[in-house]
Amino acid sequence: VTGQISAVVKDAFSGKGHILDTSRHHVGFVAHVVAMIMETSIFAYLGLFLFVDNKWNFRLNFTALVSCVSSRFVMVIILSLLVNLAVFFDFEKRIGQYIKAVNPCQRVSLMDDDDDSVGDRVYLDRKTQLIMLFAGVRGAVSFALVENIPVWDNVSKTGSQFKAELKTMTSSSIVFTLFVFGALTYMAVKHGTESESDRARAMLTNRL
Repeated sequence: VTGQISAVVKDAFSGKGHILDTSRHHVGFVAHVVAMIMETSIFAYLGLFLFVDNKWNFRLNFTALVSCVSSRFVMVIILSLLVNLAVFFDFEKRIGQYIKAVNPCQRVSLMDDDDDSVGDRVYLDRKTQLIMLFAGVRGAVSFALVENIPVWDNVSKTGSQFKAELKTMTSSSIVFTLFVFGALTYMAVKHGTESESDRARAMLTNRL
């Protein structure tokens, strides 16, 4: 019974499950299309209502931008440090060994089962951290949360008196990250790709 349960759990959490490869391909395509439609709808909504009912203030917008960028910078550094520490101490292998010790019937597949060398471990380098800093900050969810804040009601004493200011801060952060960080992400990825291609070309030239 334990072996059957372990086999079922393994198939359920293996990433393949009980679905055929053709069905998985079609399901992935439909999910990708739905995700693209929802993303387009969100940014269309941002484009229509981004500059409506805003009270622009340079100091307020500058404070929002500095806070957004600095918090993202600190978060990337801390998370990258934690990930690199996990890779250095090989937490994946240790967790796999612990699972095998607790349940010997459960087979755990690790990428580095046969390779214990530290040099082959992949760390988050500075280029990857830079791309993580530039990518992923667009603010669509933040704008939706700000829009969900009710306006101050003097009768019920509920809502926020500073919804316009909050919307202004969110709008300025979205515009800055969308255009500035978007362009910097493209440049960082392109620079990294060119460096890798140049490195490969240099290696081929040296071999010839």
